[in-house]
Amino acid sequence: AGKMPIVPRDVKISEVADYLEQSFRPVANHKNLGFHLQIDPEVGRKIIHTDVSRTQQILKNLLSNAFKFTEQGRVTMKVSLTNNGPKGEKGIVFAVT
Repeated sequence: AGKMPIVPRDVKISEVADYLEQSFRPVANHKNLGFHLQIDPEVGRKIIHTDVSRTQQILKNLLSNAFKFTEQGRVTMKVSLTNNGPKGEKGIVFAVT
């Protein structure tokens, strides 16, 4: 009835990054583009509690669009920490350029 179950679990940021690397390195090579994953060392060791399938799908959509509209140069995904949470908490930022 239009409902999608959410299945949260603990996942390492490094696992998400590895998945993206495996998924998009062939795309970058095929299009003769650079592909860089810049992960803040402090973030790489972090664990997040998320629905990993949904998180991967969102990041895949962002990267797919970046590769689709990039004809030369490179696509970069940065993963870093921020202190911009509602109460000054640290958060994780994924940015695609």
